[in-house]
Amino acid sequence: MDKALGEKIPEFNKKKEAGGGVGLSGASLGLGEHRTKFEVLVIALVAVLIIMIILLSVVALVVVKALAESPWGTYTLAMTVPIAMFMGVYLRYLRPGRV
Repeated sequence: MDKALGEKIPEFNKKKEAGGGVGLSGASLGLGEHRTKFEVLVIALVAVLIIMIILLSVVALVVVKALAESPWGTYTLAMTVPIAMFMGVYLRYLRPGRV
């Protein structure tokens, strides 16, 4: 007859023999020592940032591919940065505090 699920996992057996409660210690999962809340927060923030960068690059690629065949698309992509630079200079130096 087949063993019970708890007997197949070595972590359950080790805890029973040591007199501890039943449950996984995480040693077989490679989790290592306990992480602080700050470490978990930093790991989660980095993971979300990486996902957002990947999604933004995919959206940019789709937009560029969609506008590549059109003359207006070329004009739009070529004029985006100069217009943004002009607006920044205008709002910062030519008209400060009146926006």
